[in-house]
Amino acid sequence: MLVGRVLALGLNLVSQIIIVRYLAKSDYGAFAYVYSLVMLFKGLALLGLPDTVVRYLPLYRERAEPGSILGTLVFSLAVVAGVGALLAIAFITVLASGASWLTNDPSVAQLALVLAFLIPLEALNELLTPVFAVFTHYRAIFFRKWILAPALRFGVVVTMVILDAGVLALASGYLVASAIGVAVYLRMLSGVARAEMWNTVPRRAYHIELRELLTFAGPVLVTGLVWLVIESTDAILLGWFHSAQAVAEFRAVMPISRLTQVVILSFAVVYTPLAARAFARDDTDGITDLYWQSAAWICVLTFPVFLLTCPFAAPLTTLLFGERYAGAAPVMALLSLAYFIPSALGFNGATLKVYRKLRYSLAIDCGAASANFVLSLLLIPLWGPVGAAAATCATMVIYNALRQYGLGRFTPVTTFPRSQVRLYLSMLIVAAALFGTQAWLRPGIGGVALLTAAGSAMVGLVALRTLRLESTFPELLRVPMLRTLLRPFMGPA
Repeated sequence: MLVGRVLALGLNLVSQIIIVRYLAKSDYGAFAYVYSLVMLFKGLALLGLPDTVVRYLPLYRERAEPGSILGTLVFSLAVVAGVGALLAIAFITVLASGASWLTNDPSVAQLALVLAFLIPLEALNELLTPVFAVFTHYRAIFFRKWILAPALRFGVVVTMVILDAGVLALASGYLVASAIGVAVYLRMLSGVARAEMWNTVPRRAYHIELRELLTFAGPVLVTGLVWLVIESTDAILLGWFHSAQAVAEFRAVMPISRLTQVVILSFAVVYTPLAARAFARDDTDGITDLYWQSAAWICVLTFPVFLLTCPFAAPLTTLLFGERYAGAAPVMALLSLAYFIPSALGFNGATLKVYRKLRYSLAIDCGAASANFVLSLLLIPLWGPVGAAAATCATMVIYNALRQYGLGRFTPVTTFPRSQVRLYLSMLIVAAALFGTQAWLRPGIGGVALLTAAGSAMVGLVALRTLRLESTFPELLRVPMLRTLLRPFMGPA
C-alpha cells in the first residue's frame, strides 16, 4: 500500500505541475475554484458513511450476518448516490444561475455544468474503497485507488496538452476518469458478491440497523466536514473576494506544501493499532514512548521536505511552476509550515481518540473550522492568497495547541517532554538559518539541495538519541564507518 501511495503521489504531482504550467492562470483558477466546491459537496454527500461502513461491516461479517451486510451496503450506496445527485443539481443551479455573486469569472458556470457530476461519482468512489478493505481485497484497492485513478487523470492531462485543448476538456476528462473508476469498482464488487455468496441471500433478509448507523455516522460527518471546510473555504472566499488568478496561486502550491504530511499519513496505519493495544494493556509508559519516538521519526523524515517548501519556497515555486507563479512563494511557505506543525507534533488527535475523548476532539474540530472561517474572512480581503495561507497557518497553530493540551490533560502522554527539546530546538535553528541564507544569498537550485541536505543531516544527528537507531536499525551499526561516525551522537534516550 505504501508503494502504491508513493506511485500515486508521483503521478498526481506531475499532473498538477503540467496543468498549472499549461493552462492560463485564470483558467486554472476557475477550475480550482469549482473543484474546491465539488469536494465540499462530496463530503456532504458521504454523510460519514465510509467510516461507518468500515466500522460495522466487519462486525456483521464476524457474526455471519449477510443480511445486515447487504442491507447496510445497499442503504449506503443508495443514500450516497441519491444525496450526491441532489447536491449536483443544487450545485449546477446555484453556480449556473448565481455565479455572478460567488465570483466574477464567467467560466465558472460552464465548469460547474461539467464538474457537478463529479459529486456523486467521487462520493461513490470514496464509499467503495473501505468496502474492499473490509473483505481484504487489498489488490483491488491498490489497483483502483493507487494505480488506475492517478493513471487515468495523468492520461487526461497528457491528452489535453497533445490536443491543445482547454480547461473544459480537462473537466470533461476528469468526469470520464471518475465514471470509469466507479464502473471498475462495481465490477469488482460483483466478484466480491460471488465470493461471499450474497446471491443466495433473499431480499427479505436484508436488515439495517438505521439508528445505530446514523448515531455513529453523525460525529464522523462533522469531523470530516471540518477538514473539508478548512481546505475548501480559502479557495471559495478567494474566488468571492478576489479573482480566479488568486485562487490559482493558492491552489497551485497547496499539493506541494502538503508533502509535509506524507510521512505521518504513512505512519498512521501502524501507530493507531499499536496505541490501541497499549491502551488495552494499560501500558502508560509504552504509549508515551510510542508517541514521542514516532513523532521524532516523523520530524526527521519530514524535515527535508519542510526545508524545501518553506525556507526555499521561492526557488522551488519558480522551478516547478514558472515565473507566472513566483508571487505564490509566500503562500507555499505558510502552507508548508501549517501542514508541518501537525506532523512535527505527532499523533495527538489519534491518541485522543484511542482514549475515547471524542467529545473534546469534536469540540476542537468545530472550533478549528470556525476559527479558520473567521480568520479567512478577516485576512483574505486584505492580503488575498497570502491572507488565506496565513489563516490556515494560524488555525493549525491553535488547533494543535488545543490537541496537545488535551493530550496532557486526558492521556498519560506528556504534553512536551524534555527529551524532545534538543530535537525541536535544532529544527528551529536550522530553519531560521536557512531562511536567512535564502534572504541574503539567494542560492541556486544546486545550493538549495546542498543546504537542505546539510540542515537535515544536522537535525538527524541531534535526534539520534531519541530515535534509538541502535535498537531500531541495529544492522546499520555493523558497518564500521557508520558506527564510528554515529557513536558520538548516540546514547540513552
